[in-house]
Order: sequence, then structure tokens, then C-alpha cells
Amino acid sequence: MATKNHKKIGYFLGKCVGPVLLTLLGVLLVFFPDSGSATVATVLGWVLAAAGIVLIIVCGAGAEFFGVAAGVVATACGIYVIRHPLALATVMGYCLGVYLAVQGVSTLYDALRLHKARHECGREILLGIIMLSGGILLLCFPLTSSRVVMMVLGVALAVIGVLQLVLRIRERQFPELHTGRPDIIDADE
Repeated sequence: MATKNHKKIGYFLGKCVGPVLLTLLGVLLVFFPDSGSATVATVLGWVLAAAGIVLIIVCGAGAEFFGVAAGVVATACGIYVIRHPLALATVMGYCLGVYLAVQGVSTLYDALRLHKARHECGREILLGIIMLSGGILLLCFPLTSSRVVMMVLGVALAVIGVLQLVLRIRERQFPELHTGRPDIIDADE
């Protein structure tokens, strides 16, 4: 009987490890967002460098000049991102800022056309102003966007982890509801 209880406790603890680690990862991302950005950038850098090396090997065997050139560029970019991981976050912040600013101007232009056609355009104006303002802020503070994204991701992961942990605890309290076997009577027996 003690062995059966030990198995149940071990199974329960095994099911709780994932939610606890997810919650810890979320908390770490909230308090150390640059580490999350750097880790993502480093992984992307390694993938880019490896893909570039594979491209050099494959295209080099077929004597494809442009394929080899693309492989060299990919490898060089990957190595640069590995050595300077927050540079990728900065560039992505600039790209997102430009995108939001252009979308904001486009939305404001569409709102102006709606206004001239005597249509309701209040939401479009508000959306255009928000997007343009967000784009300008990202262009002024590009690394902040990466931090904010990592912090929001951290909050989301922490909440998901806590909710999963609560579900696991409730599952432990009501094991008859989570047996994984439907209570079906087989008519053939």
C-alpha cells in the first residue's frame, strides 16, 4: 500500500514540475527581460550560422556562387548576432517602430478619407494616433520594445504556470474526476 501511495505522490510531483518551471521562467523574464532577449537572439544566431554553413557546403558542392554567397552572409550574420545578442533586439525595435509609424500614418490617411466621405472615423483616428505614437516611441527607444515583450511574455508564462499548478492540485483533490478512463460499460462482456 505504501508503494502505491509513493507512486501517486511521484506521479503528482512529476505533473507539477512543468507548471512550477513555467512559473519560474515567467518570473525570471519579468525581472530580467534582457536575458530573455539575449537568449532568443543567441539561439537565432546559432541557427542562422548553422544554416549558413549548411548552405555553403551544399551550394559549394554544386558550384552555385549565389548560394555560397548567401551562406557566407548568413554565417557572418549569425556569428554577429551570437557575439552581440542585444543588437538583434535593437534592430527589431527599429523595424517594429518603422512598421507601426507607417501603419499609423496609413490609418490616419484612411480616417481622413472616411471623414471627407462623411463616414464615422473616430476609431480609425484613435487607432492611427496610437500606432503612430507607439512607432515613434519605439524609434526613440528600440530596446524597450524587446524588454516589454519579454516582460509581457513573462507575466503570461507565470500566470499559465500558476493556473496549471492549481489545476494539478485540484486534480489531486478529486482523482475520480481525472482518471483518464471513461466509465463505459461494454455490452459484449
